[in-house]
Formats: sequence, C-alpha cells, structure tokens
Amino acid sequence: MAPTTQTRQPPINGRVIVTYGRSIIALMIAQSLGARGAEIIGCDDVDMTILSFSNFVKAHEVHRPYEDDEDGYLEDMLRIVQQHKPEDDRPYLLIPSFHDARVLARHRDKFDGLITIAAPDFDAIDRVSPKDHLADTMADLSVPGPDTWLATSVDE
Repeated sequence: MAPTTQTRQPPINGRVIVTYGRSIIALMIAQSLGARGAEIIGCDDVDMTILSFSNFVKAHEVHRPYEDDEDGYLEDMLRIVQQHKPEDDRPYLLIPSFHDARVLARHRDKFDGLITIAAPDFDAIDRVSPKDHLADTMADLSVPGPDTWLATSVDE
C-alpha cells in the first residue's frame, strides 16, 4: 500500500465570537475552528446553550434578543466584542450563525475597527432572503428556476 500524505491545516491563532449558541450549526463552527486553535466565545440570548458546555468555548456571553430589542442587542454585542477584543493583532471574527446575520450585516459600520463580521453585506442578504426576495432577484436577473407565483394580496 502506498503511503498517503495528509495535508495539515495551519493552526488558527485568532479569536472568534459565534452567535446563536443553542444551535448545532454554532457547535460545528466552534468545534471546527477550536480544533484548529482558534479561541471561541459563544453567545446567545439564553444562558444555557449547547456552546456553553463545549470544551472548545472559552467563554459564553448573554445578550438581549434582537427580535425584541434590536438596539439593546447591538449594545450588548458591542460590549461583548469590546470585552473580548484581543490586545494583539490576531484575527478577530464575529460569525453570526442564524437570522442575526441580517441585523449584524445591516449595522456592520458600528463594528468597524473592532471586529470582522463574517457575513455578506446586507444588500446581498436582502436580495435572497426571505424567499420572495430570491424569486424577485432571479426574475430580475433572468436566472432560470422553478416557476414561482408571489401573491400580492390575501384574495390572491
């Protein structure tokens, strides 16, 4: 049998804040980056989450729910980002792992110079989400896709 060569990924020496700590998606992000050496900070609007029990997570922060208090959520996220900002120049990322990506992308400017938000610009997100926006975008760009009918009233 011929020897196999494994490509090893270089260690990641950054710090990452992962949102929506109750989700399996957040856990997979934390495990993947944590196993490669990144420091992981989890956060959610509830205290006990799957991330709060992960060995890869160094700290867990609680913030106000963005659905109920968007301004409060942003204040809390800015506090969390400032509290955990590395004192050196290592990479520092905020990875939204649920619908909060829309909020963080829309208010990206508040985080400039503090952290990199790992999400597309709000306009790009808005072109594809929610689903009726995706259908409109596909039609505008003449992209082939399934026939889609968008009701414009309750009667329709």
